Amino acid sequence: MSCPNCSQCPVDRQPQANEAESPTLIGRQLVIASAGLFLLPITMAIVGSALATLWNPWMQLVGAITGLGLGLACAKAALRQ
Repeated sequence: MSCPNCSQCPVDRQPQANEAESPTLIGRQLVIASAGLFLLPITMAIVGSALATLWNPWMQLVGAITGLGLGLACAKAALRQ
């Protein structure tokens, strides 16, 4: 016994617009995303530290923390796209 207009049956139910499936990261996308989340902030921290040291050696820690924050923000923004 089946009813074509029954909204209580989950078998034939179509997803609503607000229930759209979010894309999952698999395979190569997962590797690139995880490497980017790890390598980008560390690279930016190293670059920020090196640039701050050229300007003032006492600002090395500030440059590293700023670079790390910028790297995390860039990695987060890259994953949202």
